[in-house]
Amino acid sequence: MIIHFIAAKHILNRDYKHLRRIRNTIVELGHSLTRDWLEKEYDTIRSSENISRINWWISTKKDLRTLARADLVIAEATAESLSVGYQIAVAVQLKKPILILIHAGASSTSTSFSNGISPDFDSFTTIKQYDTDNLHTVIGAFIDENKIHKKDMRFNFFINPEINAYLKHQAHVTGKNKSEVLRDLVLKEINK
Repeated sequence: MIIHFIAAKHILNRDYKHLRRIRNTIVELGHSLTRDWLEKEYDTIRSSENISRINWWISTKKDLRTLARADLVIAEATAESLSVGYQIAVAVQLKKPILILIHAGASSTSTSFSNGISPDFDSFTTIKQYDTDNLHTVIGAFIDENKIHKKDMRFNFFINPEINAYLKHQAHVTGKNKSEVLRDLVLKEINK
């Protein structure tokens, strides 16, 4: 699976070890990253004389360009970050399953993270505390729960007015929505 991994970059010096463990766990589990940014951006911080002058928006723009092709999103959200929050919101809009990781040693709590957020947030996100001992299990379980072969897939296609009229009529007659009518027709064809 293709996984979009995000974290607060302004505190990369402090959280590098945790973030490296998360990144390595994803790769060790046999998955690829939409953008493997960690080492390059850690080098940027180490070589910078003034971390506050680094333009993180450039990095965020790169992240946003790759987000759409991800199957899943894993966000380390222990530190407050507008960029991480924004990317999580975009992922919710794209209906991507999201694992929000909060380090067990942090003062943040998973219950305060989603206060005031729309119900869509809860249907696409999983919030877990992690530490060195459970990280592999937490990430592995999230990926397993969201494997493509276990989920209904969504796709869009164009129909002409005749097909639309038929689907509307069938939806009215059966009490189903148009996508359910179409799914039933496809399943009927498969089972012939």
